[in-house]
Amino acid sequence: MKLTTIRTCGGTRAARAERDGTLVELAWPDVGTALRDPWWRSVARTAAGSVHEAMFSTRAPLVLSAGRICCVGRLNRTATWLPATLVGSRDEIRLPPGPGADCETHLAAVLGAPLHRACEPAAAAAIAGFSTLTAVTTPGGGTLSFGSALATPDELPAAPAHASPCARSSTARSSAKPPPPASTRSTWSAGCRTPRR
Repeated sequence: MKLTTIRTCGGTRAARAERDGTLVELAWPDVGTALRDPWWRSVARTAAGSVHEAMFSTRAPLVLSAGRICCVGRLNRTATWLPATLVGSRDEIRLPPGPGADCETHLAAVLGAPLHRACEPAAAAAIAGFSTLTAVTTPGGGTLSFGSALATPDELPAAPAHASPCARSSTARSSAKPPPPASTRSTWSAGCRTPRR
């Protein structure tokens, strides 16, 4: 299933992308709001709202009020600036005159459930879907284009099944290997920021 957020006469609306090139409106104002509904998967699959031609629809950011966007990368490649503004996939981005603009596109894993110290299967199960993030940065700031669609894991050709819960027994905990020394671990960093619209 693929979900998107479109602009309508009354504001924005989450929509399901059909294989025939149409978009079916859903009850939520955006995909981010949909993901907070515990029944979003079943409702989004079966809802039958107004239908729009995808090629004539204007896309909004998938998530209008993201609680947090985390950029993860190796320490020697992590940017010191984090994008703070969300726009739709085809929105105009105004750049200041002069050199220095940079554009990078990233794969985004969108979480549909809270996570804290989760094991790998639980973390994978919390992924609502995947999308793209395009960061356009300038010396004075930048913009983040989010979308245009969220592809749920079942859209992937070889999506792994993560139905089994994590082992929580004391045996499983005691048999786990301790983390490697800090000097031998992969050096990854994450920077998080709450974006504005």
